[in-house]
Amino acid sequence: MKHFESYSVKLQRRKKIFSFLQYILIVFLSFELFINDFARPYKITNDSMSPNLLENYHVITSPLVYGIKAPFSNKKLITFALPKRGDIVTISQSSKTPSVFLQCLNAIVRFFTLQQCQIFDAYTDNTGVLVRRIVGIPGDTIYMDKYLIYNKNQKSYHFLSEFEVSSETYDLVTQSHELWPDSLPFSSKFEAITLGENQYFVLSDNRTRINDSRYWGVISLDNIIAKVILVYWPFQKFQKL
Repeated sequence: MKHFESYSVKLQRRKKIFSFLQYILIVFLSFELFINDFARPYKITNDSMSPNLLENYHVITSPLVYGIKAPFSNKKLITFALPKRGDIVTISQSSKTPSVFLQCLNAIVRFFTLQQCQIFDAYTDNTGVLVRRIVGIPGDTIYMDKYLIYNKNQKSYHFLSEFEVSSETYDLVTQSHELWPDSLPFSSKFEAITLGENQYFVLSDNRTRINDSRYWGVISLDNIIAKVILVYWPFQKFQKL
């Protein structure tokens, strides 16, 4: 004997399913909004920012410090502030990003697997996201000598060291290599350059690592994803930056 459900029972079930899906969608969009504009975790995977950020440190970055970005994009919709000298930032070396469809699909996979699985690592893999320090902003003239940056802005007549013009306090690794003289590229010095409009110069705090603007040139504001605002792991190293 067949069992028939009343129309009201079917309607009630559909409403429950719809309400559940609506709830999941709201949670998902809220999570993505939070990750996209408020706070993103990041793991330091090498010693390029030592001695200030060591390998395996976990940090929180905030895109909102500089403005509100378009979803699934590095394009800024609203700018609150511009990056300053001394800021530690996450940057994307590449101007190419996966399609919106792939980014949406990747976000869904991450959400439903509690960030354990993803189609591509949008934060550390093919988009080339790195952590670096800003040492030059638009209009600055900078040069390097013995791994130390000297800076002259548009309102200054004299060069000052990066520590004197920086908004932050930090240390550097500046150990020279005897087998790599100053006459070779990517050594401890370079001649003065002037940064144009929307050009930023970023360096590793470990100046013996050259995967920075000395190697691949200046970056634009759209390449700057977020500012590193605090270290949360190891817990004993917890600090606001």
